[in-house]
Amino acid sequence: MSTRKKEGLPPVMKVNAAKGLLINTIYLCSAIEQKTIPLSTFNANLIFAPNNEQIFISPIYTERIVGALNEMQMYIHRKRADEADLDNFRNNLLACVMGNCSIILDEALDGKFGDKPKQFSDSDLDQLRAIIYMMRCAFAHTPTLPRWDIRQGSKYDKEFHIKEINMTIDGRKLDGKKLSIKDHGGMVGYLTLMELCARFIKKSG
Repeated sequence: MSTRKKEGLPPVMKVNAAKGLLINTIYLCSAIEQKTIPLSTFNANLIFAPNNEQIFISPIYTERIVGALNEMQMYIHRKRADEADLDNFRNNLLACVMGNCSIILDEALDGKFGDKPKQFSDSDLDQLRAIIYMMRCAFAHTPTLPRWDIRQGSKYDKEFHIKEINMTIDGRKLDGKKLSIKDHGGMVGYLTLMELCARFIKKSG
């Protein structure tokens, strides 16, 4: 089995980075939901200056976007946010981060254990790799509305079960369906998958 070498963090650090990203996003979403970060925060004039660039954002509705990129400045006007906008933002942010984390987890597992097997065994590691890859594809192929993409007759068109955490995902019943957080046991289930990825990678040395 070949091991693909990719530049960047070692596999275990990739998993830890993904976990940190998701947990910090959960904190942020909770703060918005609990109004620790109030609606007014998203309706203030803002000057954001990453890498010596200046981005001016004003919550006044207009279709106009005026940029002066040669001066490293951009002026952006958008409509004033309301509670529904914050709900959408929170949900979309969490979905985007989970999608990114799924890609990171899949890459970390491939980086440690090599290419995926032609046929998955019943081992928990193989079952985990199959589930993570299917989740990765659900986000990567349709990121704005993640759907399970499992071709009939493929090696993913079957039931997968991770004995250690008692998680089952049946690919035969999911193709084309909208991905639901309940499919993998909610946020607790997703974080458990992350922890399992880290354990397998650490155990392998």
